[in-house]
Amino acid sequence: MTTSAHVVHYVPGRCRMRLRDMRGETDFFARLESDLARELAGSRVAANALTGSVLIEGEHTRLGDLERVGRERGWFDLSVAAGTGEAAMSALSGEAVRRSLVTVFLLLAVMQIARGQVLVPATSLLWYAFDMSTWSLRSA
Repeated sequence: MTTSAHVVHYVPGRCRMRLRDMRGETDFFARLESDLARELAGSRVAANALTGSVLIEGEHTRLGDLERVGRERGWFDLSVAAGTGEAAMSALSGEAVRRSLVTVFLLLAVMQIARGQVLVPATSLLWYAFDMSTWSLRSA
């Protein structure tokens, strides 16, 4: 039996999807959880029959893989809302956000220097930009 699944949240390495039609089906979610964990080796899968959701976490969790596996095994047809594709979502990764903030701080510092506010605002903004550019984004 194939049901529709919708991506609720996606960032590279973590995906939450909902299978609203199967909500409350504890046997289905238990089977899906164990089968997905086996199929997506190295990923952690947690299914919740009460909410009808499945959380997949793993270094190699990709929407394309989930879509393919769900379709091939007949578990679900995965639909991805506009703007939640891997390309769009990877643009929102922590690294991209950090780079954007560094750029904003640098531009604000240049603007303050141009206004003659070199000592306090510009040096603070430059310090923030330098500090952010040296952050390590590895999880502890």
